Amino acid sequence: TDIYTKVSMQVDLGNYDFSYNPEIVVINVGTNDGSNPSATDQQRMLTTVRQKNPNATIIWAYGMINHTALNQIKTVVENFAKTDKNTYFVTLPQSNDGTDNWHTGPAGHAAAAKVLSEYIANLKGWELK
Repeated sequence: TDIYTKVSMQVDLGNYDFSYNPEIVVINVGTNDGSNPSATDQQRMLTTVRQKNPNATIIWAYGMINHTALNQIKTVVENFAKTDKNTYFVTLPQSNDGTDNWHTGPAGHAAAAKVLSEYIANLKGWELK
């Protein structure tokens, strides 16, 4: 959660400038992690994202590589959404079509992009072209 405010988690480049106000923030944390963030850390991340983006729609997208923490993350997001009506959860299709048979390859990324873009378009009432 603390890395959200940083420009880079690899090199100390300072804090991110939050003067830009995005319409949508997509969180995709936990998908490639053998040890997913705890429910407390997930809650803290949502709180930080909301504080930094007060008007944005927040979407937590999860599941491309595994669904290990699916129920936990979905529950945290749904509980957060009870008091923050502009927060949502979407399950991405699982795909291990990468060259190492573990990570997601081009076809899996395309499938996830399709699910996410359709979800956002439906949520916002946008037409996909």
